[in-house]
Amino acid sequence: MKTSKQHRHNSAMRNVQSATADLQMPMRIDPKSISITVIIPAYNEEANLAKAVKNYEEAVRSMFDDYELVIFNDCSSDRTAEIADELARKSRRLRVVHNKRNMGLGYNFKRGAEL
Repeated sequence: MKTSKQHRHNSAMRNVQSATADLQMPMRIDPKSISITVIIPAYNEEANLAKAVKNYEEAVRSMFDDYELVIFNDCSSDRTAEIADELARKSRRLRVVHNKRNMGLGYNFKRGAEL
């Protein structure tokens, strides 16, 4: 004879099994089969931009076949714009957007999502 505690446990287990029976396991997605865009905001990053882009590209290339990197030069007053353009000339997977005035981080991510 089952105790009240065992009965409640078994009943709870049946409820969980019943509730999850209709759920499907999430589909696994092969990262090599999807496309990704990496948004790289840059404001006065002349000293860091080339290395950062190299690191991003190496990381993304190791996981995805179809990818692009987009640098948002946020009206930098140093050589960030020239460096970004030079990097883009060397890589078909890199684009540069130059803001005419400083728009801030949130704007750059929003704009990048719209591209």
